[in-house]
Amino acid sequence: MIHDRFEKVSAAKKGFLGIAALYFVLSQAALPGFAATTQPEAGIQAGSNQPQTDALAQKNSAAEKAPAPGTIRLPPAILDFLATGALSAPSADAETQTRTAPGTPEVVPPPGVTPPPETVSTRTITLGGTKAPGQSLWISSNGGRSYTMCVAENTETAWSASVNLVDGANDFRIVAVDEFLNPSTEVNVPTITYSYTVATPTVTPPPLSVSDRPWLMLSGTKAAGESIRVSSNGGRSYTQLVPKTTATTWSAWVKLANGANDFMVLAKDRAGHPSAVVTLPPITYAMSAPAVTPPPATVTARTVTLSGSKVIGASIWISSDGGLSYTPLVINDIFTAWSAPVDLVRGDNHFTVLAEDLAGNASAPVDIPAIRCTSVMPAPGSHEILFLQGPTLIPAGTDRNMWQSPLGGQT
Repeated sequence: MIHDRFEKVSAAKKGFLGIAALYFVLSQAALPGFAATTQPEAGIQAGSNQPQTDALAQKNSAAEKAPAPGTIRLPPAILDFLATGALSAPSADAETQTRTAPGTPEVVPPPGVTPPPETVSTRTITLGGTKAPGQSLWISSNGGRSYTMCVAENTETAWSASVNLVDGANDFRIVAVDEFLNPSTEVNVPTITYSYTVATPTVTPPPLSVSDRPWLMLSGTKAAGESIRVSSNGGRSYTQLVPKTTATTWSAWVKLANGANDFMVLAKDRAGHPSAVVTLPPITYAMSAPAVTPPPATVTARTVTLSGSKVIGASIWISSDGGLSYTPLVINDIFTAWSAPVDLVRGDNHFTVLAEDLAGNASAPVDIPAIRCTSVMPAPGSHEILFLQGPTLIPAGTDRNMWQSPLGGQT
């Protein structure tokens, strides 16, 4: 029974209900179950002992059943309501429990419910049907444990109300309450199954190979209100590329790593439900190695300028120890040509250069042909020590003032 679930009513309606009940009892005193006073029994003759004894017994019995002077016997349902604030269940064999106010029908008619669709793909649905004038409607989505008003009291005979759905089966119960707070029997709404369908996004086929930049723009179409998410680790986690928008097209940049890049794309609706996954073909990325203009094979200076070409935004790194360590030579500029001076040591100089993109991906190393430096002067700013060669004796018969210069000449 659901009559004890409408316990929270306003004090104004309680007072009105009490006044209505009192008025009804006073005006309908002749109804069964309503006794306001006791009457002397008819047929009692003066001077007759037996009739007096019977009359006294009947009078005492009536006195026990009659209310105290100045009180009125109210229907049990009203007494329960005034005492506890809760409506008790109406009984078919107790007329006083159903007549709560003048003109109120003994049974509150339940509302009519138009059968809803069995399966929907929207998060809300509108229920509707018919009701009696003066009724409010209350709805429960938890098996009748609690009710919420969905239609306020009005004089209309048709009603409609929007309700929210949860994933899967949705079971609702609706009850009508009249102006005197009498509830009707419950009406079970046929089960409504919410089956969400999120449109799968489309993806414009990307190039299968990229070498000039570590970023790739993905694009395609989607349903309005959906967001786009991408995974680069086989679907273990997803990152939002495009937030929820009303647009039906989308585009976004993704970061590439050296080697094969496998991306998975899906859409999510406003409730967070995912669509089917779109798996893209592998996209191979290899950072382009820089080009190096061949330097001279032999130089007499202690510095030489290296140059070449590279992709936009790449840095050039150089190594003079066979690739064990690198130092930056050109840092992330926007040009495709590069040049930079490097210091030389006497003898052969072996250099290796590579390019690094903005994402930190390194290209394959490029070995520069050996550069021989014949200069005996230390490099500018170096701490190289210059050892001078001493004088050399020459054979007899030659000019004794001639000696071998440490710089390779004669003096």
